Amino acid sequence: MYYCTTFISHKDADPSTPKQHTKSFCIRKCAFHACWIPFFLGSVFCILYTLCVMIETLSIDKCTDSIQLPFRSGCNGVDELCDKPYNEVSYATIHNAFANTQDGFFFAQHRGCMRSALVHGIRGFMLDIHITNSRSLKLCHSACWMGSSSLHDTLQMFAEFRWLNPREIVTIFIEVGFDNHAPVDNALKLGYQLLLLESFEKSGLVPFMIEHKMPNKTWPSLSTMIEMKKQIVVVVDAIEFCDGAIAPWFFCMGSFVTQTSWGLPTKKALTEACHVREIWSNYAELTIINHFTRIGALASSILSIHLRVGSSGAALLLLGQSHQ
Repeated sequence: MYYCTTFISHKDADPSTPKQHTKSFCIRKCAFHACWIPFFLGSVFCILYTLCVMIETLSIDKCTDSIQLPFRSGCNGVDELCDKPYNEVSYATIHNAFANTQDGFFFAQHRGCMRSALVHGIRGFMLDIHITNSRSLKLCHSACWMGSSSLHDTLQMFAEFRWLNPREIVTIFIEVGFDNHAPVDNALKLGYQLLLLESFEKSGLVPFMIEHKMPNKTWPSLSTMIEMKKQIVVVVDAIEFCDGAIAPWFFCMGSFVTQTSWGLPTKKALTEACHVREIWSNYAELTIINHFTRIGALASSILSIHLRVGSSGAALLLLGQSHQ
């Protein structure tokens, strides 16, 4: 700050003026520019982002009311899939599926809502479920102050879809979040586990969720899952849920799922990182192939890779063992 003071001082300044007075003026002067430049750049970004969101949102159909599909035979719409085990089938999946414009998120990663995604064939949904300061669970991306949606309504939507479309298999991935809680102690973790358990029980999904312990530790075929009325698979990314410790129908992601790199900067880097054979490990029965760039993760499909699956932007593909 000393050099800044010397540079902006007037030639006719009173020599008797204490140096600290001039220095304090310099601090105020520099602080003004430090505030104005970020404000201007932030305003330009917000305007451009809002225009992108408007253009992209207007380019898709409105969020669908009905999630009942036309009657079709087969499993997930394909007859040939019925005899295949669950872990030998590919499923189109959406990363942060809840963070979309039509469901009320401004800084959203997608434009189309989850109801439309179900109708368009998405069968895997990644959800960030956070426990808030009020000890309730909500769907939030990074932090709940940036936007949130109802976990209860989302689970009810999946229950409705299963009831209307019993020949469809849906997978739900849960990323556990604590919404800036510090520290995250065992009591908070236990509270989260009990709330999540309660939320699923109230949703009516539990009777239709496949359990962790299967005969011979193998996955059933899609047709068997449909006959058993176990069309919902739920995977959680916390070790506390491993081996059915919280409930037999919560699967632990760390036990059998691996994935390719995510959030890469360019389409070229995305392609180069897609080496499924190299990332496959002995324990992994499922592999997630991430298919979105870093800019796409920041919520603009116009600036991203223009990948469109149904009405949503960034997407993933969940692959089973048969693709090794």
